[in-house]
Amino acid sequence: MIIKSLLDNDLYKFTMQQIVLHKFSNVEVEYTFVNRGDTDFSNYLEEIRDEIYSLENLVLTPSERDFIKTLGFLNSDYVEFLSNLRLNPRKYIRIWLDAYNRLQIKIRGSWLHTILFEVPVLAIISEIVGIHQKKEKDVSEQKIFNSVERNLAEKVSLVKKNPGIKFADFGTRRRFSYHVHKNVIEYLSKNCEGAFVGTSNVRLAMMYNIKPIGTMAHEYLMAHQQIYSLKGHQQKALNNWADEYKGKLGIVLTDTLTTDVFIRDFHLGHAKLFDGIRQDSGDPYEVCNKFINHYKNLGIDPRTKTIIFSDALDFDKVLSLYNYFKGHIGISFGIGTNLTNDVDELWAPNIVIKMAHVFNLPVAKISDTPGKELCESEHYLNYLKEFIYYQDQG
Repeated sequence: MIIKSLLDNDLYKFTMQQIVLHKFSNVEVEYTFVNRGDTDFSNYLEEIRDEIYSLENLVLTPSERDFIKTLGFLNSDYVEFLSNLRLNPRKYIRIWLDAYNRLQIKIRGSWLHTILFEVPVLAIISEIVGIHQKKEKDVSEQKIFNSVERNLAEKVSLVKKNPGIKFADFGTRRRFSYHVHKNVIEYLSKNCEGAFVGTSNVRLAMMYNIKPIGTMAHEYLMAHQQIYSLKGHQQKALNNWADEYKGKLGIVLTDTLTTDVFIRDFHLGHAKLFDGIRQDSGDPYEVCNKFINHYKNLGIDPRTKTIIFSDALDFDKVLSLYNYFKGHIGISFGIGTNLTNDVDELWAPNIVIKMAHVFNLPVAKISDTPGKELCESEHYLNYLKEFIYYQDQG
């Protein structure tokens, strides 16, 4: 088994699952696998299927239960639910090759019982690709670890020359392997104290006694497109989040329907209530400047708020963004592939799984970056863009 723990997943999956348990337990959804690159997965179909089906063996252990109870924002009823949860991939996940020999994955069923699949499924596919790359290129495990550690040392050296930089690991879904991921967290915990502030991976946070990081993902805001009226649905999503967590998890994702649309909905009450925002697409300088100006226009000192940059970061980008915005707004970074799949001579697949339907109705992510747009219905996407346009016209 590649995934050996129910907590080998990103924190925001659990925080979203709790609000789904409390508010949306009757919502039916569908997720779709998207291969953004040109990787051919056809030879790995059976391995991928076997590993995904093995997720049915996972259970929350007593020590894991004790850990998540200490986090302070997961309620006792949710912890009890998770303790009794058994994943059922054979029921909810369909895996096949289409007529063009392309890997297809659909996850369909109750949002409450499918929400935890995305990250481990992507991690499984990424690790299987890594296993085959090792074999094909005859690269030893030790050579991989040496490569990862050498690259990490360069990154840590850069960070230490620029005190004030804070970053977290967001790399579960695209890691080279669980063991590489574990080594990365261990190395950063020992060698980058102060700058390395945590990991999105709950299991590794528990193992290394560091902070688990995360709040919400695009799917949370996307689902609100069909659960509620399209008009005001982002405000409703923020209100529901505030009602559930009462300020304990205060970073919001901004680019589901573009930053400009989010800013239109991000009124004074929300801007004061939430600690900050996460930038995940578009030009990071342009996006951050928009929020700095928005906070100022609302009479809020942006230095009291935080922006988390998380879009395809490497440490050169981190340094550039930090030096540009320090002193203007609180800054932190969430780094994924460049931490957990930075192996010399080997590459990381560019894959995602995104929510596609809610109650059999399409939902969309538009984002600020061309090519990151996701929607399975051209009609709905055009309708959504038209709706946004007329809302902008007042």
